Amino acid sequence: MAKGNRAGHRRFGNIRRLPSGRYQVSYLGLDGQRRYGPETFERKSDAERFLALIEVQIYHGEWTDPELGKVELRDYAERWIAQRPGLRPRTSDLYFWLLRKHIAPTLGTVPLGKLSTAMIRQWRSELLSSGVSVRGRKGLPAAAGGAHHRRGRGQDSGAQPLPRPRSR
Repeated sequence: MAKGNRAGHRRFGNIRRLPSGRYQVSYLGLDGQRRYGPETFERKSDAERFLALIEVQIYHGEWTDPELGKVELRDYAERWIAQRPGLRPRTSDLYFWLLRKHIAPTLGTVPLGKLSTAMIRQWRSELLSSGVSVRGRKGLPAAAGGAHHRRGRGQDSGAQPLPRPRSR
């Protein structure tokens, strides 16, 4: 990743000039895989600025794999529920039902990288206005109503387990 401060070598990432005259950036992600910028740049200074931003995101633990951003919410949520080892079968069934009934119809096909706080607030507002409770035994789990507050913090912002349902 780092080549030191030798002349002609960048400390982080690579920039190459394409035959078209535009600049392409690449860098190593946290997983050691080479990543390429989502676009090419007209000016080398813009390419350098892009790499500087990526380096800062990696340093602060805020970088996310661009490929993970392409995964649809429904697919991610199904895997997330299935991989929770502490969920009881009825709780798991409830979460899958809630996903199919309330989340997937509106947000299910949205790629995670496109999911925004505004979209989640709009979805929640529509549920509330249609009479669906977002808390309590028969409503959505509490984590669904507040998940947007954790978004954008690290690779797997939804990694916290959902709260266990309270027994009477």
